[in-house]
Amino acid sequence: MIDSRDERKGLARMSFKLHQDLANSNALGVDYGYRPLNTFQISASAKDTAKRKNPSVDLPDWVDGNITHAQKIGSTSNTAQVHPRLVSEPELVFVGHHCC
Repeated sequence: MIDSRDERKGLARMSFKLHQDLANSNALGVDYGYRPLNTFQISASAKDTAKRKNPSVDLPDWVDGNITHAQKIGSTSNTAQVHPRLVSEPELVFVGHHCC
């Protein structure tokens, strides 16, 4: 039996590689905002009395407040961001010209 988490991990790796290759080749002919980045899981408290714990990870300077937990969950080698509209529109136009 295949664990669905393994399937999702495989799909995520394929998607990361596809978007990386599209950005590097400029196959869509547009800049759709692809950028590799580090990702973190962060918990914070709204209470002024909460003690800020020193996270064991290097957080970006813009992260402030009463951080109670921080963990790096992704890096530039496996996490990236794209602008959804800028990547979707050219793909739909391409499919529309090469399908049906």
